[in-house]
Amino acid sequence: MLVESGTYGIKGLPRPADAVTRTHSPKNSIPYVEKLPVRYEISVLASSTDPVLRRQWTLFVLALEKFKLKPVTEKLSYFQVAGIHGYPENTWDGAPEPRADPENPKPGDQPFGGYCNHNGLNFPTWHRPYMALFEQCVWDNMNDIIEHWEKKHHLKDPELGLWKSAKDTWRMPYWDWARQQSYNEDFAYPQILIQGPWSLATGTSRYGIFVNKNAKRFMGLEGVNNAWVANNHLANMTWYPINKNQEAREHDDDDEEQDDVPKEPYFKWNPGTLADSVNRMFCLHYNDTWGKFASTKWTKESHENSNTGFLSLEYIHNNFHNIVGGSDYKTGIGHMSDVPVAAFDPIFWLHHTQIDRLLAIWQSLYPSLWWDKCEAGEGNVRDDQPDDPLYPFHDKDNGNPKKDFWTANKCRDWTVFNYQYDDLQTLSEKALDSNGALDECKFQNLLQAYIQKTYPTTQHLLCDIKKAPIIKIPDGLRPKPGSNSWYDYIINIKYDRYALKGTAYTIKFYLGGPKGENFTHYEPQNYVGSVYTFGGGSRETDSCSNCKKQADESILSCAQVPLTIQLLHHTIDGLTDHPLETFDQVERYLELHLRWKVYGFGGIEVAKKDYEQLSKTEITVLRGIGQPQHVAAPVKKDAIEGLALSSFSLMATDEPMPESNIKNPVAVPPTYDNDSYKPLASITHGKAFGLQKDGGYRPKRE
Repeated sequence: MLVESGTYGIKGLPRPADAVTRTHSPKNSIPYVEKLPVRYEISVLASSTDPVLRRQWTLFVLALEKFKLKPVTEKLSYFQVAGIHGYPENTWDGAPEPRADPENPKPGDQPFGGYCNHNGLNFPTWHRPYMALFEQCVWDNMNDIIEHWEKKHHLKDPELGLWKSAKDTWRMPYWDWARQQSYNEDFAYPQILIQGPWSLATGTSRYGIFVNKNAKRFMGLEGVNNAWVANNHLANMTWYPINKNQEAREHDDDDEEQDDVPKEPYFKWNPGTLADSVNRMFCLHYNDTWGKFASTKWTKESHENSNTGFLSLEYIHNNFHNIVGGSDYKTGIGHMSDVPVAAFDPIFWLHHTQIDRLLAIWQSLYPSLWWDKCEAGEGNVRDDQPDDPLYPFHDKDNGNPKKDFWTANKCRDWTVFNYQYDDLQTLSEKALDSNGALDECKFQNLLQAYIQKTYPTTQHLLCDIKKAPIIKIPDGLRPKPGSNSWYDYIINIKYDRYALKGTAYTIKFYLGGPKGENFTHYEPQNYVGSVYTFGGGSRETDSCSNCKKQADESILSCAQVPLTIQLLHHTIDGLTDHPLETFDQVERYLELHLRWKVYGFGGIEVAKKDYEQLSKTEITVLRGIGQPQHVAAPVKKDAIEGLALSSFSLMATDEPMPESNIKNPVAVPPTYDNDSYKPLASITHGKAFGLQKDGGYRPKRE
C-alpha cells in the first residue's frame, strides 16, 4: 500500500509464479507470457457463470465503490487519480506540475490543463501506465475488502482462499464498443451499464446535463444518466440490414400485408462505421508509420503524400468520447465529451482499456513500427519522443519524484504490467511451436483472421448482398468486370483542433436529398459520420503560467470518414432521400447531396461570421480501390473455429468455420492501395472548406 510521502511505483499486479515468457526474440517481438492473467471484455466478466469470474466481478464492483469513497486528500483516491487527466490540475506523486489552462492557447498548445497527452505521438502510450495505475488502485481496494471480511466477519478457508485467488487473477476489463453486443445484436452499451439503478445515477453524467434557460444555469450536474438516449446514439453508428419487410414495401402497397411480413434480415453482418474504421486501422499499409496510427496530429512530412493515413487510433477514440458523453444541450451532455473531467466517469477506464487493447493488437501486427520513420514536428515544435517521461507516472516505489518515470520505450511491451487481453492470449495459445514458444507468423495470420471476423467491413456487406435473393451488387462498384475489388470512397479532413480557443467542436457530414436537386436534408437518416475535436466545454481560465511551449502556429489534426458502406446502403435502402441506384452515379450523387455543418460544444451551429476561425480546415473526397485478402489456412482445424467464442469472448460471428473450409484460404482485412486514391474536386467545389477545382481550399459558406 502507498506511503504518502514517497513515489508510488506503477508496476502492474503481481505476476503468477507459473507465468513464463515464451518469446523467441525479446527485442521488437510480439510478447507472449503463458498463464498470464487476462483483461476480459466487460460483458463477459459481468455475465459469466464461471465461479472465478463471478467472484472477480463482485470484487470489481465493491472495490470500485470503495475506491470512489476515499477522501479526496489521499493520493490514491478516485478524485486524485481521475484528476491526473485534467482538472483540478494538481501536482501528483511529486511529478512536475501539470499544464494549466492556457488563457490564449496557440494552435500548438494543449487546449486544456492536466497531464494528459492528446494530438501527440505519445497519446496511446501515455494512457498505458495510466490504466495500469487505475488497475492497481482497484486491486488494492480488493485487498482491503477481503482483509475486512477476514478480520471483521471471520471469513476462513476454503472460501477465503477462493476469493484471494480470484483477486490475484483479476485484471481490469475493457469495453469493445466496435463489436455488436450479444444481448441485442447491435452496437450498444454493455447490458450491465444500462440496467438500473446504477445506469441512472453514478455520480457522473452521460447525456444528463441540460441548460436551464429560466435559471440561466445547468441542470443534471448531480449525475443523471440518460442511458436510453446514450444507447440510441451508439446504435446510430451502424446501418440496419435490409429485411423482408423493406422488400415487401418495394413490391406491395398493401400496408396490412406489409405488417405481417417477418422482419428477418438478409444480411448476417450489420457493418457500422466504428467496426469498419477499426478494421481499416489494422489493414496492411493503411497507416505505415507509428505517428499516423497513434495520433490525430497532422504533419507535412507524414501526411502530404498519404491518402489512407488520416484514420488514427486517437481519431476513433475522440469520436467515441463524444458518442458516450454527448455534446449537444438538446439531447444532454456529459463528462466523457469534456477532456478535463472525462476520467471522472467510470466508463472512461473501460474505454481506455479498450484503446490499450487496440494498441496491443496493432503492435502485434506491426511490432517493428515504433517511431520507425522521421516523425518530425512542424517548425519549432518538438514532437514526442519514445524516451520522454510520461508524467506523472513513476516506475519505482519511493524513488526520485523528479525522475524514475515511465516512458513509451519502457512500456512498449504491455506484459511488463503483467496482463494480457483475453483474445490475444487465446490466439497465442493456438500459435505455439513444438517448444511452446510463440510462432509469430502463425499468430499474426490468426490475428488477422480474427480481426476480419470480428470487425465487419465493406467486404462482408458485399458478400451478404451477393447472397440476397432480391438485391444485387450495384453496377459500377467494381473497377473491372469480374474482379473482387471495389471502389472505395473516403473523406479526409484536416482541421485546427484549437480553432475555437480549444473548445470542442464537431464537423458532421450528411448525405441525402431530393433526386436531381442540389440540396441536402440534414436529417438523422442522412448522417454519415463526424469529426469530434475532443477539447471541452466553455469555461473561464485564470492562468497560462505553465502553458506548453509550442511556438509554431501550424499544428493541425486530421481525420477520415469512410463512405463506401453508407453509399452501398443508399443504393438498396429505398429511402426517398437516397436516390442512388448504381455506383456509376456516385460522384454526381455526392456533388448534389454531400454537405457538412460545424457545431460548437453544446450543439450550436457555428455562425458564418466565425468561419474565418476555421480557415485551416480542408475537406477532400477521394476514390480508391479496396481489395479482399486471404492467408493460408492454419494447420489445425480448430485454429479458426470458434475464435470469437473462445476465452469467453463476445460472439462476433454466428457460426464456426465449416470443416470443409478449414484447408481453404482464410479472409483477413482488405488492402487499400494508397496510390489508387484520387481527389474528386468536383464533389467539394464551392462548398465550405472543400477542395476546389483549382486545387485550393476556401472557408466560404454556400
